[in-house]
Amino acid sequence: MIKKVFYKESFMIYVVITLSILCANLLIMGFSGNSPTAPNIYNSYSLQAQSWLNGRLDVAENYTHLEIAVYNGRYYISFPPLPSIILMPFSLFLSSDTPDHFITLFMAVLAGIFAYKLALNETGNKTKSLFYSLFLCIGSNFLFLSNTGYVWFMAQVFAFSFTLMSLYYARVKKRSPVNPALSLLFFCCALGCRPLNAVYLPVIFYLLYEKNTPFAEYIRKLIISAIPAIMLGFVFMLLNYLRFGDIFEFGHNYLPEFTESEHGQFSLAYLAGNFRTLWRLPDIAGGKLRFHAFNGTAFWLVSPIVITYAVTFIRRSFQTKKLNITLLLLASCLLHLLFTCAHKTMGGWHFGHRYTVDMLPVLFLGLLLQIKGLGKGYDKADIMFSIPLFVWGLGLNVIGTVFLYRGIL
Repeated sequence: MIKKVFYKESFMIYVVITLSILCANLLIMGFSGNSPTAPNIYNSYSLQAQSWLNGRLDVAENYTHLEIAVYNGRYYISFPPLPSIILMPFSLFLSSDTPDHFITLFMAVLAGIFAYKLALNETGNKTKSLFYSLFLCIGSNFLFLSNTGYVWFMAQVFAFSFTLMSLYYARVKKRSPVNPALSLLFFCCALGCRPLNAVYLPVIFYLLYEKNTPFAEYIRKLIISAIPAIMLGFVFMLLNYLRFGDIFEFGHNYLPEFTESEHGQFSLAYLAGNFRTLWRLPDIAGGKLRFHAFNGTAFWLVSPIVITYAVTFIRRSFQTKKLNITLLLLASCLLHLLFTCAHKTMGGWHFGHRYTVDMLPVLFLGLLLQIKGLGKGYDKADIMFSIPLFVWGLGLNVIGTVFLYRGIL
């Protein structure tokens, strides 16, 4: 009887999460003119899936509105391959007209569900877990990404979801031999969408380590658990090699914008300018607030969960000196930001600061651990402090996304 009540309550929470994410996105769609049934004009992944099904690794032509890698006179999709693999069953029946917007929305809902499961695993509090999972998924810049299935945004939503799934299975209290394998497999899936997420691999290895386990035994179990992930990684590397002759090259280095650039795709020369975009506020022109539609606006402004993280981190640092995993999570996020700022662009056309969304799942785990470490006396204070930030993040991302697509920004 108790189990039935528990499962019923959990199901209702999943329904609330699903409806919240769908309603926030439908609100944006209603005012922006986007539609989940509209054709996806930036459908690189479905074009690639269709080409694979037709027995070719390149695409038939140089689609000028897409980011196409030119290599040895052939045209290739210049993004990591996992989303195309997922789209292949859809493409088998629908050609390149796959339901990209619906699939991206589904993955966004999955992210919300696993954010809740991760939060519940850490805090044991359903109310707080529901609030913070919604804060992450609709009160941050992730909301902008989940609104369309455009190639860039689909990749980030997929990686976001898979990273949360990986973190959950690495942290779940109910130990099972399958959990480490799932954690590593889902992390590999995230890498197949956003390779720069590799900076978080030490975090996953650390989370999978069990106390009092001899190191040799840990390595043995890790290798066995990693077999599915290694097999999937082999598929990625084989695809890269067959297309570009390099197991680590997925095509981005062969985009004209990088081949024609003085410093290429990554360079320390980009650091200073890109670092400033992390903090730049909207401009005021003609008495109106103007957000930067190219390369981003202050990441903490559009993802205020970062502010909650910073405040709780400071508070926890005064409570205890045992920061091990917390510091590892923070260091990994800072390293991610460093590599991101060394990239030629900071995401191009978008609302907010989309590249920084990639680090939010790991930052989310850090926030949960900090809240857990502060003790029960801080429960109400945590949520009361975060509610205005959540409302701000939700409102700003809804309005900002609508304004961007309406051409008002």
